[in-house]
Amino acid sequence: MAKKTLATVVVEILTAHGAPMTAAEVYAAIINGNLFAFNSKDPVGIVRSALSRHSVENQHSCASRTKHFSQLPDGKYRPIK
Repeated sequence: MAKKTLATVVVEILTAHGAPMTAAEVYAAIINGNLFAFNSKDPVGIVRSALSRHSVENQHSCASRTKHFSQLPDGKYRPIK
């Protein structure tokens, strides 16, 4: 079985949850489900960065061309379809 990327895991979590979530909520779901291993002192920041990097609203040159999420005005994210 291929190793999943963080972005793929986050898509699965947001889709299963069925409602927008914050980066901290997504991180809690990852940890509760033991879905991804973090080697960082700031794993919530890693999740936040992945959400931002793959967000349709982020058009910076450092953003991913592959878009999976949309950021809502309240700071929560939802998967795009």
